[in-house]
Amino acid sequence: MNKPYEWAAAPAQAARPEKKPWGTAPPRLIASASVFGVLFAYLLVHQEPGLNFTLLVLAAYVFAFINRDLFAQRTFRQEWPMYIAAIPALLLAVLFFTTDTMLNILSVPVILLVMAAQYLVISGNAVYDWGHPGFIADLIFGALNRGLLAMGLYSAGLFGALFKGRSQKKAGVLAGVVAGIALLLIVAPLLLLSDPNIAGAVQLFFRFLDFGDIILYLFVFYLGATLVTAPIASAKSPELTGQRKAGEKAAGRPIPAVTTGIALTMLGVVYVLFAAVQFGYFFLPQETIRTVLGLTSSAYAVRGFGELLLVTCINFAVILAAQRFTALKDGKTSPYLKALLTLLVTFNFVIMASSHLRMQVYEASFGHTVLRFLSHSFMVLLLVLNAIVLLRIFLPRVKVMKLFLAAALVYFCTVTAINPERYVACRNIQRYEQAVAAGVEQDVDVHYLISLSDSAMPAVCEFLQRHPELATENIREQAEGRLAYLRSRNGGWQSLNTARTSARHALEKLLGA
Repeated sequence: MNKPYEWAAAPAQAARPEKKPWGTAPPRLIASASVFGVLFAYLLVHQEPGLNFTLLVLAAYVFAFINRDLFAQRTFRQEWPMYIAAIPALLLAVLFFTTDTMLNILSVPVILLVMAAQYLVISGNAVYDWGHPGFIADLIFGALNRGLLAMGLYSAGLFGALFKGRSQKKAGVLAGVVAGIALLLIVAPLLLLSDPNIAGAVQLFFRFLDFGDIILYLFVFYLGATLVTAPIASAKSPELTGQRKAGEKAAGRPIPAVTTGIALTMLGVVYVLFAAVQFGYFFLPQETIRTVLGLTSSAYAVRGFGELLLVTCINFAVILAAQRFTALKDGKTSPYLKALLTLLVTFNFVIMASSHLRMQVYEASFGHTVLRFLSHSFMVLLLVLNAIVLLRIFLPRVKVMKLFLAAALVYFCTVTAINPERYVACRNIQRYEQAVAAGVEQDVDVHYLISLSDSAMPAVCEFLQRHPELATENIREQAEGRLAYLRSRNGGWQSLNTARTSARHALEKLLGA
């Protein structure tokens, strides 16, 4: 097997240091990238997100497996977390087929970042270790460079295959034809748009062809082929990835320990006083909050929630900065500094407990929403991250950034799999029906429920069938509009999504349509 970055070439050419990074690409790479480009265009053009996204992610991993010898330098034993990262990426891809939530949109960049990180680490071409903060920046900001490399690699390989073995004269003719077609694809549509008479004549003559679609399919094809080639193009050219030079020293620890200690002590005093007040709030009955503090339960819940979360994030950043940049004596953190850092982490736990209780009070009064659910879930993530930081204070060898990235990825996959819209709908329905069963008057925002994503529609429609008095004329009109919209979505099998299908059937049953 050839070593990574070594393409099939004559020995004399392979030894030339001045050879361009893309050179002559292996036919297998160009063929598999072209197949992926065709699949990319066929599944995405004029289609909505659904089964197509699932299939594309699977196809991308098949492409990586076929061409693994062109980039893989790190084994499973060396970088097993990056190999395991394929599981959450595939899970998110499957959820495109089974759910229809706003988080599906965010899943696209998450999947792309995960797969790009896998390529970069497994190829041994990362500028930083994937547990270093600079890794994320390099991953994001290096995307343009890798894309340009991919365009050069794929285009050179594709045209090299066309011209291979042909005489100079035949190659020149073929090159002229290819260049002429490329120019016509750009110029011809502009000319047609400038003269309606010519456009009508051409449309009549080529009535079975849609030049706009042809151009779109070709563009998406090329985009898909270069997208999947980009990581390998980068792996082939390690000198262009910005790798750190041998012997380059890591950043030092410029902040004196006394400076950090004084700053954190002052901050800690304020935090202790605040925490004491918060503990008082925890045990105050609602009646006391209303009479003594002059606050309604909703005002108490909402007041300061965003500010508390912001303080938590700032405090979190302060702790990480203190750990990273404070100068150490004999390579160890002093007991006093450890105590201060532990105090700050503990205060974060107090803030999150306060925020959680405030949000619970608010939900008890006004019900559940997707935003409130995401706020709760984000606090869980902060809880896990703070626990990691606390562990790092006493165990310096703990790889904080790696655990952070793993926790964030698990968090996003879990929240997406829970399906927030469906969860919120079910909780609001349960809250209403429990109150009715207990003989307690309770409101439910049916307009909000029926405005949720398709994933929530089966539960909402079943609820309205059990309580027909809530299905007012306005609600039925809203449901009819929702059904009409679902029926108007004409995507092919590529756009198949079980959540949308279930929502349409549930609305039809509710409306008797």
